[in-house]
Amino acid sequence: MAEASSAMEADAKKRTPRLFIKEMVMSNFKSYAAEQRVGPFHKSFSAVVGPNGSGKSNVIDAMLFVFDKRAKQNLDSAGVSVHFQEIIELDDGMYEAVEGSDFVITRVVPFRDNSSKKNMTE
Repeated sequence: MAEASSAMEADAKKRTPRLFIKEMVMSNFKSYAAEQRVGPFHKSFSAVVGPNGSGKSNVIDAMLFVFDKRAKQNLDSAGVSVHFQEIIELDDGMYEAVEGSDFVITRVVPFRDNSSKKNMTE
């Protein structure tokens, strides 16, 4: 019995937190008018499904936009926030959120003057 307990304690010590995306918030981004929330995402797998032209690829474009990759639009401004959290996987397939690990990366671009503002909040 003590051996099983020791093995479980060793497994628990090996578990390290990992980052996952909780949700995305988009404001006036491509086909997402005003503020739209996408999520919550699953800890291991998420799929964006819908008919042609519904904005599925814009979810990935929004992620790239936050990290300065692309997305030029004919709007006054656009913004995307990606919410992250650290989790620890549990044996039963569930997860435990690491307290205080939430943070958000936001990018807002007022297209009139071609400037960009990024913000990270914890």
